[in-house]
Parts: sequence; structure tokens; C-alpha cells
Amino acid sequence: MTDPLVTVIVPQRNAGNLLGMALHSLEIQTIGTDAFEVVVINDGSTDWTPEIVAEFSERLNLTVIDNAEPRGVSTARNQGLDIAGGEHIAFLDSDDWFGPDRLRTLVDEITRLDVEFIRTDYVRVRGFQRLLSAAPLRRRCEALDPRDFINPLTVPTMVDYPQVWNGLYSRAMKEKGLLHMRPDLRTCEDRAWTWHHHIAAESFAVVDCPDVFHRRDLESSLVSVIDDRQLDFIPAFTHIFQLLIEHPELEEFYPKALRSYLALVNNHIEKRVAKLPDVLRTKMFEDAPVPIGMFGEEVLDRALLRFGRDRLDTISPILESAKADR
Repeated sequence: MTDPLVTVIVPQRNAGNLLGMALHSLEIQTIGTDAFEVVVINDGSTDWTPEIVAEFSERLNLTVIDNAEPRGVSTARNQGLDIAGGEHIAFLDSDDWFGPDRLRTLVDEITRLDVEFIRTDYVRVRGFQRLLSAAPLRRRCEALDPRDFINPLTVPTMVDYPQVWNGLYSRAMKEKGLLHMRPDLRTCEDRAWTWHHHIAAESFAVVDCPDVFHRRDLESSLVSVIDDRQLDFIPAFTHIFQLLIEHPELEEFYPKALRSYLALVNNHIEKRVAKLPDVLRTKMFEDAPVPIGMFGEEVLDRALLRFGRDRLDTISPILESAKADR
């Protein structure tokens, strides 16, 4: 098969106990396995991943990239993109799975709407619990300009909904360089990636296909790992700020980007700082104020509109340090 409709990129490291379910969900897609290819990136796994992949190699149009040492999820996805031959690109994490109609529906909708990418709702999975997580946009199945859905400032918008695996992306986006991720970002890579799409892509849509199931609170999840990777939100947002500042016509989005960053700072202080080693805790309080200085006082004041007294109190050391450095 030379021109599959879709390339599904599956990065994986030591998730062999879950990878089989992810691949099985691709095996039973109603679009038919001849319509898509699967690229599994085995990112330095030391478990039984090769055996799982071998089990599916004859039932899926499957290619494996083996990294002797872990290179990170961003690099792994980029490796998959480099060899992807599909007209469209989908991503599936090894601990998640698709419902049977997922790929067929996504291909039908992106073709019918003639947009560069589409996003969907998804289902959060905690044990036996299933909870719908809806995209923060009620307009559905309509071609839209991505820039129109970055603001408003004080409510969640599509840039606050950054999951890589709950959409379908055209080959045109790959050719424009919009799908490759910064390899230095081991976490928060999806934030920078999503902002780039809404800045630079020409069209998108949100469609009704909540047929992707995402496991939460796994011990192996990067969200649960407490090490220096948790601080990658700082360079991620520094990159977002740089993207915006390079385009003066995007000035209206400066407060939104800064507010999103400050909300993440607050979240890290509330939920993660106490768990960090002393050296990383110190590093966060030293590094987090720096990107704030990329904007002027007026942008900061607008970003903090209705931010909430509790959150302002939490991030006050960061704000004070940023102002002292101006």
C-alpha cells in the first residue's frame, strides 16, 4: 500500500501491557485495515513490546521504529511523521484506544469539510469510570478559521484543549512543518504544538466523534512523574510567546497566552512543587518569572483580569520576581 488514507503514529515506551489493546482497537476499525498504516515507535522499551508488536505485524500494515535508548515522546512522534505516507495523520498513545468507527468518521469529516485539521471530544478513563471531556467549542461540523478561537481571555478555548491524539491532521500540515514537535520538550509539547496550529493553519473544525478513550492517572504517565521534565512548561510557553511576538498582527493574543502560562504556574505550585526535589523547586522559582518579562505591564495586567485572589496569592512570588527583573 503506497498511499494510505491515514497514518496512525503510536509512540510507546514500556507500555507493553496496554499496547495490545491500542493495536487491537486499530485492527477492528470499520474503515478497514487496508485504508491505513500504523507506525509504532518503540522508544527504548525494556519490556515485552517487541512480542506485542510482532503479534500484530501480520494483521496491520505496521512499521516499527526501534530506538535503542529513549529519545522522548516528541522525538518519537517526529520519527513517525518522517516516514508517514498517509493523506492524513492520526496519533494514538499506547495506553489509549479508539472506538471502531473512529478513523472512518474522521476521514469522512475532514474530507467533507475540506479543512486542514479536525478536533473532537474524548472520553477520560479512570478504572471503570468513563467521563466525557468536551472540546470548548459548541460550533460543530463547520469549517472555521483557527485564529478566531484563541480568545476570549477568561474562558477556556481551543488552545486550552491541546491533546495530540484527539484529532486528524492533513498531509498539508505536515508539509508546512506544523506537525513536527520540538524535540527538547518532554512534557507540555502539546501546548506549543496546538498554539502553532491555531496561529498558522488556515482552517479547522470540531466534529462529533468522541470515540477516543484516554487513560488518566497511570503511574507511568509523564504527568505523574516528578522530575525535571515537569519544568518543560517553561520553555514550551517561551516558544509560544516567541511565535506570537514574531507576528505583530497577533498582539491581541498576547494576554491569552500569558494567562494560560500563569494558570500553569499556579497549577504547578499548588500540585507539584512540594513533590519536587529542592534543586528543582529552586529552579522553577528562578526560571518561571523569566518568560513573563517578554511582555509589558499592560499585557500582564490584562492577562490577570479576573484571575482570582487565591491564584494571585499563589503566584505572587513569581510575579514579584518578574517585576524585579524588568
